[in-house]
Amino acid sequence: MSDGVLLYWAVLYVQGDEGSGLVSVTDGWHSPHSVDSVRRSVEIRHGKVDKLSAVGPMRSRELARQYLEAATSTEAGLNFWLAQAT
Repeated sequence: MSDGVLLYWAVLYVQGDEGSGLVSVTDGWHSPHSVDSVRRSVEIRHGKVDKLSAVGPMRSRELARQYLEAATSTEAGLNFWLAQAT
């Protein structure tokens, strides 16, 4: 992927007993497009996370938001995604 391109990630993270979902963005100028860069970004904004799962990169914020919404709309989907978190 080329430097400077904004890419979006559907992210689910857990802090203690609380789970949260968000759309995160990576910018190739400042950090590589990787789950590790997403984790760093989330922890800068929201504090230390115990588990994190990110799906991406995707080229649009809307696509990442739709993925996050669909993947967490059922308890089974949410549990599956949480099981993948590291």
